[in-house]
Amino acid sequence: MKKINDAVRFCVELATIYSIIKCGMRFTGFYSFFGAIIIPILVILYWGRYMAPKSLHRLPEFGRIISEVVIFGGTGSLMYVQNFKTMTVIYLLIVLCNTILDHVL
Repeated sequence: MKKINDAVRFCVELATIYSIIKCGMRFTGFYSFFGAIIIPILVILYWGRYMAPKSLHRLPEFGRIISEVVIFGGTGSLMYVQNFKTMTVIYLLIVLCNTILDHVL
């Protein structure tokens, strides 16, 4: 069960980056560059440094939960604002179930 949940978690992480890029490209001008390129790069760097399972600087459990709420919740909010309402509900339900299982297993 843990391996399946880890595979789903990886897909959620990829979907998060994809969603940030897709929503960022809908902005205009500098905001498009910032939202589609800079923000996803910062999220990837943060995740790799503080959230990755084998990271030397991995946050404690509480810190990881707060980071997940901010990153996944922020992505869901961004999707909702960009009128991806159905996808937002599906995304957040999968994230919620996966996060609960990830911290319980």
